[in-house]
Amino acid sequence: MKHAMSMLIDKTVHTPEQMEALAAELAAVCWGGAVILLTGDLGVGKTTFSRGFLHAKGHAGNVKSPTYNIVESYALPTLTVHHFDLYRLKDPTELELMGWRDYFNPQSICLIEWPQLVQAQLPAFAITVDIQIVSADIRRVVVSQH
Repeated sequence: MKHAMSMLIDKTVHTPEQMEALAAELAAVCWGGAVILLTGDLGVGKTTFSRGFLHAKGHAGNVKSPTYNIVESYALPTLTVHHFDLYRLKDPTELELMGWRDYFNPQSICLIEWPQLVQAQLPAFAITVDIQIVSADIRRVVVSQH
């Protein structure tokens, strides 16, 4: 069954700092169990968005793209944020072997880069953050839920 999408935010950002601030806005209204799908071309700012989200949730350290590990987990005082980067995923069955479904629980938030590679394995309800290149320094960010 397909779910209707509802647009929540449509903003243009000009700097990485503005991208992180927008992510902080979303982080302020997300709680355990949330699934956030980050879509957009390579280098568009998905990891920058994730960094802003994690810092807003209380992570004080570095945030790097988990490209080679597939997932990086951040244990925070009230919940855990799992940051997935599925770009290098060769076979979606790898997710089952790593206990993919266990990451989706009320004590966790999942940020997923390149979710289109595993569409069939995603939870039915999620928030999508689509980041589009407008020009070299400008991005359009559309946040919707489905």
